[in-house]
Amino acid sequence: MATDRHVSAARGTRPWVVVAAVAGLLGVGAAVAYQVGVALGLSFEPADIPHEDLAAAAPRGVAAAPPITRIVAPDDLPVRLAARAVADALAGRGEPRPAVVDRPGAARGPVLRVELAGGAGGASDEAYRLARTPAGLVLRAAHPAGAASGLYTVADRIRSGDEVLPAGRNDERGAPRLGLRLLDTGSVGLPDDPAGFAAGDDYSLNTDVVGPAVLAGPPYVDTAAVARIAAQFRQLVDHGLTEGYNGVVVPGFLEYVTFAGIGDGHQVYPAGDVHLARAKAMVAAFGPVWRYAHDAGMKVYFATDMLALSPPLQRYLQRRFGGLATGGTRLWTVYQAGLRELFTALPYADGLVVRVGEGGAAYRFPGWDYTSRIAVRTPASVRAMLRALLAVAGEGRCPTT
Repeated sequence: MATDRHVSAARGTRPWVVVAAVAGLLGVGAAVAYQVGVALGLSFEPADIPHEDLAAAAPRGVAAAPPITRIVAPDDLPVRLAARAVADALAGRGEPRPAVVDRPGAARGPVLRVELAGGAGGASDEAYRLARTPAGLVLRAAHPAGAASGLYTVADRIRSGDEVLPAGRNDERGAPRLGLRLLDTGSVGLPDDPAGFAAGDDYSLNTDVVGPAVLAGPPYVDTAAVARIAAQFRQLVDHGLTEGYNGVVVPGFLEYVTFAGIGDGHQVYPAGDVHLARAKAMVAAFGPVWRYAHDAGMKVYFATDMLALSPPLQRYLQRRFGGLATGGTRLWTVYQAGLRELFTALPYADGLVVRVGEGGAAYRFPGWDYTSRIAVRTPASVRAMLRALLAVAGEGRCPTT
């Protein structure tokens, strides 16, 4: 009987109590949402989307590929790579692939001749002059970068079905409108793992391309993996040049540095520390890999978060300066020494790309103790960092970005 009374009481709960509870919860939620909207300045208004009448563009005529039987170009790697891009473009249009040579020889048929001559360019190193002659085409430039730029322009027009020289014109001066055109490392070094990609459970934000080559102990890098990464990087650079890029940004800074040049009687990494041997191994293994981009005519920039840290470096900064005080000048003298060392160990480096406002464990590479911290958080910190790093750039080592 007691159970029956309990059930009866439950069934007799007044409906208005439930309604009142729900209304109260909705009211609290609405109040919180309103206050959040006010705090964040959120607003909305109906969108006025204009009507669009879509129509297919008129067919565009495709110009015939120019008849080029031979490309005569200086024996310079950036120029030769660009000349090969022209040959590839012609072959892609179904034309015979022209030979790329450094002497004209007894060529039959039209020739594309590349000449490096002072005064043939313009204000930019990438300026060129393209002319039509009875013997074919002549591309003149004052700098190899201009010759390569002109050749890539010719290759692009051939692939696109455009006239290499506009109709009615036998002469053209040109140069890229954007001076610095940066490429990132794309998928270089990333594992070919479709199943892992489909799972979508890798939340790491680390972008190091050297990961597959990293070893926990001596010799610290896997030479076979370095070779695979190098082949991928060369392919990226060659394709990027064809697409018009003239610079590449490679992740890395702290892993190439020992801080041996601080010169204050103290050491970031004591003798025998694993970071010393690892940094030297990284420079020896990957220095030639990134140099390929430089040799091919690209600018090479290294990229890092700030503050970039390792446990010994953090202990050093705390011991010497009492913490990570980024608003003053003292802490940045250590990073200046590291930057000078980077540009000495990798002398082809053209600059350093620094990111602030992101960092932490999500950016750490598994197995390494290099990490970063969001410690540059005020205008004073940003100014102190930029002044310090730009001072190194002012020494003539590189145009720090």
